[in-house]
Amino acid sequence: MSEMQVVTIALTTVPTMVTVLIGILINNHRLGDMNMSIHRRIDDVKDTLRAEMARNHSEMLMKFAELDQRVTSLETRLDRVETRLDRLETRLDHIEHSLGIKG
Repeated sequence: MSEMQVVTIALTTVPTMVTVLIGILINNHRLGDMNMSIHRRIDDVKDTLRAEMARNHSEMLMKFAELDQRVTSLETRLDRVETRLDRLETRLDHIEHSLGIKG
């Protein structure tokens, strides 16, 4: 091969390789930007979800406290009813005993 042929081959392949390298660098930079954008979006979604979960957690705690109060109130009322039933049963036993009725 003559020196002229080597120079010709170099002049035709070097610009192509430089163009390909520039394209790779540009695409790599764009992919990096896109990657950062996606990470920012994911972080934003995480923050939003955490805030929503914290709000829902607080609401649930309030609802459970309310339910606990209602159950306690029901238990108190049931205790009163049970006490009344015990008194009525005692009175009924006395009445049956005084009438000579065996239950």
